[in-house]
Amino acid sequence: MDQSIFDFAPFPMWIYDLVSFRFLAVNKEAIRTYGYSEREFLNMTIKDIRPQEDIPRLERAVKEARTRTELYNEGLYRHRKKDGRIIYVKIKSNHITFNGLKAEIITAIDLTDRYEREQKIEVQKNYLTVISTISQLLLKSNDWLQSLNTCFKTVGETIGIDRIYFFQNNLKDKTTSQRLEWSNENIIPQLDNQDLQNIPFSELPLFMEPLLKKKNFEAIVKDLPQSITKDLLLKQEIKSILVLPLWVNDFFYGFIGFDNCTEEREFSEEEFQLIQVLTSNLGHVIKQLEAFQELSYREARFKSLIENGKDLIAIIDKNGNYSYVGPTSKTVLGVYPYEFIGKNAFEFIHQKDQPRLKHSLARISKIKYITIEPYRFLDANGEWRWIRTELTNHLDTPFINGIVANTHEVTAEVKQRRIERLAASLAKEIGKPGKLSTCFNQAIRQLTALDGIDSSEIWLVSQDAIRLDLISYSFQKEKHSSFYEYGKEFTSFTLGSGLPGYIWKENSSLLWKDLPNKKEFVRHPANFKSAMGFPIEYNTEFIGCILCFSSTQGEKIIDEYNLLKEVIQLIGSVVKQKITEVEYRNFFNITPDPHCIIGFDGYIQKYNKAFQNLLGYEKDKLLSRPIYDFIYKDDKLDSQAKIKSFIIDKSPNHRASYPKHEARFVTSDSQIKWMVWSGTVIQESKIIVAVAKDITDERLVQEKLKVAYKQLKTAQKIAKLGYWFRGLDSDLSVWSEETYRIYGYSPHDFIPTQFNISQTFFPEDQHLIEKDPIGLIKNKNVHSFEHRILTGKGNIKWVHQEIRLLKDKQGQPYGIEGTIQDITESKLYEKELALSNERFRLAMKASNEIIWELDHQTCVITRGDGGKSMSEFNNKEDFNKANSWFSKIIAEERNRVWDSFQKSLTDKNESYWYSEYKILSDKGCFFYFIDRCYIQRDEAGNPIRSIGSALDVTSSREQLDKIKTQNEKLKEIAWLQSHVIRAPLARILGLINLFEVIDDNDEEMTKDQIIEMISTSAHELDEVIKDITKKISAEDIG
Repeated sequence: MDQSIFDFAPFPMWIYDLVSFRFLAVNKEAIRTYGYSEREFLNMTIKDIRPQEDIPRLERAVKEARTRTELYNEGLYRHRKKDGRIIYVKIKSNHITFNGLKAEIITAIDLTDRYEREQKIEVQKNYLTVISTISQLLLKSNDWLQSLNTCFKTVGETIGIDRIYFFQNNLKDKTTSQRLEWSNENIIPQLDNQDLQNIPFSELPLFMEPLLKKKNFEAIVKDLPQSITKDLLLKQEIKSILVLPLWVNDFFYGFIGFDNCTEEREFSEEEFQLIQVLTSNLGHVIKQLEAFQELSYREARFKSLIENGKDLIAIIDKNGNYSYVGPTSKTVLGVYPYEFIGKNAFEFIHQKDQPRLKHSLARISKIKYITIEPYRFLDANGEWRWIRTELTNHLDTPFINGIVANTHEVTAEVKQRRIERLAASLAKEIGKPGKLSTCFNQAIRQLTALDGIDSSEIWLVSQDAIRLDLISYSFQKEKHSSFYEYGKEFTSFTLGSGLPGYIWKENSSLLWKDLPNKKEFVRHPANFKSAMGFPIEYNTEFIGCILCFSSTQGEKIIDEYNLLKEVIQLIGSVVKQKITEVEYRNFFNITPDPHCIIGFDGYIQKYNKAFQNLLGYEKDKLLSRPIYDFIYKDDKLDSQAKIKSFIIDKSPNHRASYPKHEARFVTSDSQIKWMVWSGTVIQESKIIVAVAKDITDERLVQEKLKVAYKQLKTAQKIAKLGYWFRGLDSDLSVWSEETYRIYGYSPHDFIPTQFNISQTFFPEDQHLIEKDPIGLIKNKNVHSFEHRILTGKGNIKWVHQEIRLLKDKQGQPYGIEGTIQDITESKLYEKELALSNERFRLAMKASNEIIWELDHQTCVITRGDGGKSMSEFNNKEDFNKANSWFSKIIAEERNRVWDSFQKSLTDKNESYWYSEYKILSDKGCFFYFIDRCYIQRDEAGNPIRSIGSALDVTSSREQLDKIKTQNEKLKEIAWLQSHVIRAPLARILGLINLFEVIDDNDEEMTKDQIIEMISTSAHELDEVIKDITKKISAEDIG
């Protein structure tokens, strides 16, 4: 074998042992392609580059190669690179002998790209076949839902998906429900899962957000954020999901979903294309089906309308002559179709409406379509029907050649509209601001404008409900004025008298067609031939009536009678409101209490002077701001909530009073005003009539009482003072909170009966409660006593009680009340004080100090007995310079000591005084004292008392003087030693030095002279030493 050809071949090549499968040699291209090094190859077998599942096939191929007689062989296999990637290679092999071993040389040609392209083409062919299949299924089927199920199965098996489903939306309720599902045999179906029906969009935000934007939703379920959607998917064991929206005619019709429950996967481009085709075709089918259904529905509907409907279909020419009339003419008008043929439409149309319709007929010849508003048309009974007609120009349309008239009867609609318009117009006039008579006059003028009505009147029940009063009247022509001139005295009628009284009695509408012959009509009929009357009611209450008179016969005003009968029934609440408003306005303006009218929007619509005077704001501010702006900030939210909660949707005639509500208002000068409000809600007018009362003074008093009561409770708690009461005819006492606290109980665990109270008394003190309390306090106002009690916790307390007998106006006793105070601490303090005073007394006796106390209120000083051995003084006396102690202070120090003490007393910030002084005893001896004290003051800084002590320091002072004298002498001796001794000693030392250096032949000074001078200095030093010795001896003796 040529080694260079093997090494540099452009394809991977290797030689392997047919027995051991081990690589014997590899070329460079094999190393590059597979990623193993040469050493790694030589330590491997050819099994190591094959996928595990292909090894059996490899072993079979090698086994065949061992026995194969021909040298050359080839085939396509899968190999695995070092990085784990699978490649498809074409293997060419030859038998060879390599290094004495039976081997096979292999050439591997990488065909991976070509193989994958071929596989992709095969898949695409398969997908195209599937696409063609589902398209045929959906587009040619009459039952698209059944076809869709077949499509789901085909697509699911093709792309290897676990479940496919279709959800249809309810856009009105914004919910979605599962309609169809296919799943493979290993997956549990969810079609019967009720959790998948009527799911609100809001519970699937992860789905719906992209779908509503016409985008797909694709996800690995475990990677989704925590949500209801994720929980729903995990519950169905879904691992990956793809959802595509289904939009039909710009409506979000539903969606198709694809679930994988066995593995997490992402869809390939080809799979996605197949899914998209399925969704697109389904949308197209549904669109066509809905269009077909709509067309069928319209066809059926049109046929039904023509044959069974109430609309009248006719064809006329441009002059209005009938050429065709639909069969519904009998149903609508009671006239058979043939009765119209050959006749003109204007023969049936009301004379007053003909000009308008002729104008419309002339216009339709030039335009395509026109609608004619309601007009009157004659029916088979000779009555006028209100109809509306739509004309369509088909003059040039074959087989029609005319104008199609589509006519609807709107009699009831027109009548109802007339009723509503007239009622609204009357209500508007009646509800306008102004006098009662003025508003009613403007209203009934509209009645006289009706056909056949010449005059109208309004009568209202009087305040005392004993008569009907004429409030206002109106007539159309001057000739009818005589009716009122002749009947000036008829302005009031009682129940049953006259036409107004008759209506009141009958409480029902009536039509008198022959007015002149009606004996109940007591007024002169003038030119009137008929009359009609209508009661005005509010919640079954008769509040008045409306009368209308006509100079025509009654049969001709039947329509107006029927119209007004309905109209007057609707204005009762408005009339009642107007009457109430007038009455209220009269009261509104004179009442001293604040009144106002508030709209449902919170704005003040009206107010009285008392309201303005209380708040102090100008008119423009009161009317331009909601009432909440004037309420104190802490009460605003509560007031808004209470008022708004009361304004609820009720029947139009309902009025209700809301409960009293307290709120603080802020005046124009920033004062706070407490007001209690009540009012009435009028739903039909959307207003609240509110009245208030200024309770500011009352609230201030209440606040003061609350503070006082709180202070009282606090004072009782601090003072440990409780209160109790018991009726003489009762065994049970009433205790205050502090009383329970003193006894160590609560109202829940102790009932203060006489027996229970007696058990709380200390055994040695129980005789106090066993006595008759009336006998103890019979002859005095208050009885006081102290005793011990056992508390609920078993502790002993001292209490002080004061009780008194309560008597009625006749002097008869009816109860006992008392106070109880915990004085346990006081008792302990008294005991400790007595002990302290005893200790203080004994200490004063035993001490050498003179302990003293000065009471600044009485100006009396008290001293202990200490120090009396030195000099006599009074233990208790007035505090002044001349008392028994101050008089003994030596004269030159007495004023200084007195002034310093007075200075400390007058300084309110000073609490301590100190002074040293000398006294002269009765025996003429001097004693030294250090005197100091602590000054106790009240809250104003004034001295209350001073407590101090005077200490005898005579011995220490004498010893100190002696030490001073000794120190002076010692200083003198030290001076002598340092100065007087030093002079002769210095001379001696100098002469000795001179003696040592002087020459015997020196003529100026000889050694003998030097010795003589040394001797003289020595004598002088000796005298000094003697003098010092004498001073020291004298000091020691002293």
